Amino acid sequence: RGMVLARQGRLVEATGSIRRALRLSPRAPHPAVIMCVTYVNLAAGRWQEAVELLEQARAVYPGDVIGRIVLAAFYEEEGAHEKAQAVVAEILRVTPDLTAERAMDLIQGLDQILSPEELARYPDYLRKAG
Repeated sequence: RGMVLARQGRLVEATGSIRRALRLSPRAPHPAVIMCVTYVNLAAGRWQEAVELLEQARAVYPGDVIGRIVLAAFYEEEGAHEKAQAVVAEILRVTPDLTAERAMDLIQGLDQILSPEELARYPDYLRKAG
């Protein structure tokens, strides 16, 4: 329900629904759910909460490339080059042939959250991070 609400732009309702589901679930949230909550936070301007979620997912899901792509670009954008490099190294251990351009194909939906100018810089951030 929360993911559908988020797609409709109903971010406050989406956040409440997703938080309730996360609280009731006996398992760690699936990476897709974490990305949905991350996108909701990004759209609402809550960048720090988004980063915290991505870091939680990073600790639990070593093979989650999509969350790491967003995280690496964010860290590089913020000037945390060493953190961005570490995240990119993790990505390349899972998908060694991944390019910045192909990575952008994997992180769909950011075009609804970021401005075209911001999104256009993401491949450069990823390349700079390694």
